[in-house]
Order: sequence, then structure tokens, then C-alpha cells
Amino acid sequence: MKNELECLRKELDRVETRIMPFGTFQGVRITDVARMHPAYLLWVLTTVTLQPPLRDEIIRALRHFTPRRWKRGDPPPGRAKEKPMEPPADLGKAHLRVARPTDSMDAVVKFYRDGLGFTALGKFEDHDGFDGVMLGHAGAGFHLEFTRKQGHEAGRAPTDDNLLVFYVPDREEWERAVRRMEAHGFNAVEPVNPYWKKCGATFCDPDGYRVVLQNASWPT
Repeated sequence: MKNELECLRKELDRVETRIMPFGTFQGVRITDVARMHPAYLLWVLTTVTLQPPLRDEIIRALRHFTPRRWKRGDPPPGRAKEKPMEPPADLGKAHLRVARPTDSMDAVVKFYRDGLGFTALGKFEDHDGFDGVMLGHAGAGFHLEFTRKQGHEAGRAPTDDNLLVFYVPDREEWERAVRRMEAHGFNAVEPVNPYWKKCGATFCDPDGYRVVLQNASWPT
């Protein structure tokens, strides 16, 4: 029994001398501390009175420590390197919905449906307290959604430079779109950015958001 206890004590001593028993890195293997913060172990050796087994273990760990050259992107010592991110989803194939609330549902619908010629693709009423309408063109890669919540004030556009830009390369089609807006009482306004005046016409919807009809093509 005495021999078994003595063996157990020696085994505990052997394990404990390999573990930091105090300080910032308490409970961490001394060899790991040497990799993460060798300067801390040097400070311990020079300022703390240590038992010989612990002191010898620290000296041994520092002697065997070989600093590595860190490269940008390497994880901190003791931390596994993160897996590279997987490739992004191809959102170029996704359908785009531009959704925003409005306090002027009827006037907004008139602007986009009658003025711009959009089609009502769908609508809903009192869906979890919301009314809404989707406007767009069948087969297009986008549509607009306008919603209204009872008792909630959406407010107006935060600036005069919040834009939806439609590129219309054909001159006759662009002129027809502008004439349609004017025929429904929507006159062009001065854009904040003069760039949009060179080849386009800017219109302001009832909420203060602006739509630019740009007589230009967009590279695809």
C-alpha cells in the first residue's frame, strides 16, 4: 500500500510540474505557454520563487521552444486554423424583390403602375397586420413590393438621392416612357447628382424616393 501511494505521489508530481499551477496561464501546459507567451515564462523564472521540478520544467520548455515565423492569416498559437469559407451562392440567378413600407399606398401604386407602366403581380390584406402589393413585369428578374402596417408611420425617403435607376437604351422607348410619366401628371425633377440629368430624367414618387429613366445601356 505504501509503495502504491508513493508511486501515485510521484505520478502527480510529474503531471503537476508540466502544468502552470498559478497566474494568468493557470491550468495550461507549460509547453503551450512557451509557444503562446515565452516572455511570461521568463518573467516567472526571474521574479517568482519556484520549486525545483517546476523551475526545471519551465527551463526545459523554453530551451526546446523554437519561434516560428508567423504569416498573415495564421491563427494565434494554440488555436486551430479556421476552415476556408465555402464559395458564395450564385445570387446572380436569384429573383430580386425591392421592398419598402409606405404611408401612401394608393398614390404609390398609381405612380409605379400608371406612370411607369408596371403590372400588379399580387396583393394581400391584413397578413399579420400588413397590407401589401407587388408591382413589376411578368418574367422580369425583379419586382417591387410596397407594404403598409396599421398604426405604423413609414415616413418619407431619408434623402433626395435614394434612387431606382432603369436603363433604357432605345431612344424612342425612353421618350415614350418619359411622355407616359408626364401624361399621368408626374413631371421630371432636378436630380441631386447632375450625372443623372445628362442622359436621363428623374421623377419623385409620393414618398420622396426617386426613379431615374436613364437613356443608356448597362454592360452585361
